[in-house]
Amino acid sequence: MTDEHVVYVVDDDPGSLRSIVDILQRAGLAVRPFSAGADLLQHGTPTNRGCVVLDLRMPEIDGLALAERLTQQGCSLPVIIATGHGDVRTCARAFRMGVFDFLEKPLCEEELVDCVRRALATTVRSSASAIAKSLSQLTQRQREVLDMLTAGHTLKHIAAAHKVSVQSVWKQQQRIHKKLGVENHSQLMRLVLGAGQEQGRSGAAESGR
Repeated sequence: MTDEHVVYVVDDDPGSLRSIVDILQRAGLAVRPFSAGADLLQHGTPTNRGCVVLDLRMPEIDGLALAERLTQQGCSLPVIIATGHGDVRTCARAFRMGVFDFLEKPLCEEELVDCVRRALATTVRSSASAIAKSLSQLTQRQREVLDMLTAGHTLKHIAAAHKVSVQSVWKQQQRIHKKLGVENHSQLMRLVLGAGQEQGRSGAAESGR
């Protein structure tokens, strides 16, 4: 996974938090630990690719309440609840809320890593789907301009190829940025090239099953 795939872990027990972080880091995953739900909320609601691992019983804001707060603030990342005090009723409530999975402590290292990887895979597919939807909104000319931009052509070269002014190509580029939700050329390249890499990884994973 790239640095954009972050596992946000919230657990008020220092030993448990350290254990989860160590397991995930050994698996090569980027982790951001928090000892309280309020700390995660103050950090800023995570909206990029990743997932959230929450302890269930925590003071002030418990795991389910935190998951609900994150959803209300626009976070769409999958949430995994980990607890040593789970019961059928709580588990059912968690799944009704849309929680991705419910794990019992003490956590099995293999089960935790597998669960997190599955959760991250859903965000990759969702991200690729969202990008594909945005790309479908481009006109044919905008897609042609985008293809040349990603191939490394300058605005001048693109203008010459289409027999239009550089200003005309620049305007097309700005419309592309707006439709894809990026602010500059660097963000555009990361978005488009990243989508291609994700589709490749997703296809390889499917064929390897």
